[in-house]
Amino acid sequence: MKEDDHIISSAFLFGNTNSFFGTLQKLGIEVTFVDATEARFVENAIQKNTKLVFVETIANPVTQVADLKAIGQLCKTKNLIYCVDNTMTSPCLFLPKSVGASLIVNSLTKYIGGHGNALGGAITDTGLYNWSSFENIYDTYRNEEPELWGITQIKKKGLRDMGASLGPEAAHHLAIGSETLSLRIKKACKNALALAEFCQKHSKIKQTYYPGFFRSPTTRAGATTFLNNLDQFLALIWQMTWTASNFSMQWITLFLPAISATTELSRFLLLTLFITKWVRSAEPQWVSLIQ
Repeated sequence: MKEDDHIISSAFLFGNTNSFFGTLQKLGIEVTFVDATEARFVENAIQKNTKLVFVETIANPVTQVADLKAIGQLCKTKNLIYCVDNTMTSPCLFLPKSVGASLIVNSLTKYIGGHGNALGGAITDTGLYNWSSFENIYDTYRNEEPELWGITQIKKKGLRDMGASLGPEAAHHLAIGSETLSLRIKKACKNALALAEFCQKHSKIKQTYYPGFFRSPTTRAGATTFLNNLDQFLALIWQMTWTASNFSMQWITLFLPAISATTELSRFLLLTLFITKWVRSAEPQWVSLIQ
C-alpha cells in the first residue's frame, strides 16, 4: 500500500490489528471500517482508490463471522486484493482460498504454535490474484513470473525492511507446536462446544457468543455455509458487573489469561471468563473436561 490508497477492513478486529491500521492511517493510507458480516457493507465502502479488503474469519474477541464467500466474489469482480486473517480458525478448520482469498495471514503464536512459547506470523499468497494488474508493484520485482510479484515484494520490502523476520529459536518452537495442531484443535472444538452449551443455559451468563450456534447474534445466516467444526472459540458476558478493583485472578481455575497479557487483559477476562464457583456449584465435571 502507498499514500492515498484505500483499505476496507472489518470493524471487528483483534486489538493489535486495529492499532496497526491506525498506524497506516497516519502514513496517509485511508482505512474504512465496516460490518463485514454482510458483503453489502463492504461493497458500499468501495472507492476508486480501494486496493484491499481485510477480514478475520472469526473476529477476536466477540466471534463475529465475516460473510467470507460473498466478499470473496465481490473482490474478484472489483479486482481487489482479498486478505483474510485465518488465526482463529487455522488451516485445520478453514482454507480461505476456498472463498477466494488472495492473501492469508495467520498468527503462529496462537493455535498453530499452541504453547505460548514463541511469537510469529505467516502470510500466504494463494495465487488467485493477478499481480500484473496491481500498480503498486515496484519495477524491481516485475522481472519474475507475475504470480510471484506480490509475495516477493511482501518478503523483500514489507518483511525485510520492517524487521518482521522470524528468529530461528522461535521457528523451532513453532514447527514443533504445529505437529500437534490437528489433535489440539479437535479437543479445543469439543471443549468449546460443551462450554458454550453449558453457558447458554446458565442463569448468570447474559450472552454467549459462539460461532457454532447459527442463531448467535454474531453469526449471520449467509456466513454459516463453511461453519462445520469452527467451534473452538467463544466469548461470554455475565449478568454481574466486575471491575479491576473487585475481580481476582485467584477465583479463576478453569481458564487462564491470554499469553499476550497486555492492557486488553481485563477486557478479555470480563468477556471470556466466568467465575469458578458458578461452575463448581452446578457442573463440577467441567473442570476435568478441560484438563
